Amino acid sequence: MNRGGGGDSSALLIIRGRFVTKNSGLGRLHAADLQRDRRARAGRQEKAICLSQVIFDEVIYPRHEHDPALVQKYAECLDEIEAKGNFISVSEDMKLLDGKHRWLGYRKAYPDEDREITAFVYPVTAPHDQLKLAAKLNSDHGYQLTSADKESTAKALYAYGCSYEEIAASLSVGKKKVSEWLSRIVKDEKEKRNQKIIEMWMACYSTDEIAETCNCSKGTVSEVCSEKFQETFLNKPAANHLTDFTPPIYNATAERERDAKKKQFARL
Repeated sequence: MNRGGGGDSSALLIIRGRFVTKNSGLGRLHAADLQRDRRARAGRQEKAICLSQVIFDEVIYPRHEHDPALVQKYAECLDEIEAKGNFISVSEDMKLLDGKHRWLGYRKAYPDEDREITAFVYPVTAPHDQLKLAAKLNSDHGYQLTSADKESTAKALYAYGCSYEEIAASLSVGKKKVSEWLSRIVKDEKEKRNQKIIEMWMACYSTDEIAETCNCSKGTVSEVCSEKFQETFLNKPAANHLTDFTPPIYNATAERERDAKKKQFARL
């Protein structure tokens, strides 16, 4: 997320729940991803392919359900759809990126024919690039993704390491909505990271080693350890008699009887 001017090299991005500068390692990876997306869209080619070549991979396709009525409608007017240049989109390895209803329409209209169709072919092969592009294509036009589809796709893209900015752009939503969808995941990841920091701190690892292992800043390590120290030691009374001390129980009468017997024995 850009927090400063457009030309500010120190502008911040949110990547996997962290603020990073554009010149940091993660920032450079983010910029490279954006450039790759632009190249993929610019490198799109219009090609004739056989229907049997198209592969539907649910891992990289953002739409989980389809509308049978819409499939039937498309099956009845495929020539008109093609005449308008509305072709399905596939990746370089023929995985379907956009046009599931049209693809199913072809299969319904030509069940016994390996029809040759025109498709837009994008030069993307990495699964996270394919999912990101598929999400963008399905969000830009046509039958829109449901809110549930967008949320599950946002979580999948986050797991691939995409930034909040990339996810928002791919799904045509605001960063606030992305934060809403990812809040539980980010919270759980933070709790797991903090637990790992504490475990390594208790095992006497250095701040540098902890920061590198947990993929966080040394400042974060110090903050988490400081909070744990205060919680464990500083906020606890030196002697908490309610929890840390069991008072001995004496029988005063028995004590006096024992003392009397001792004195009697001493006089003998």
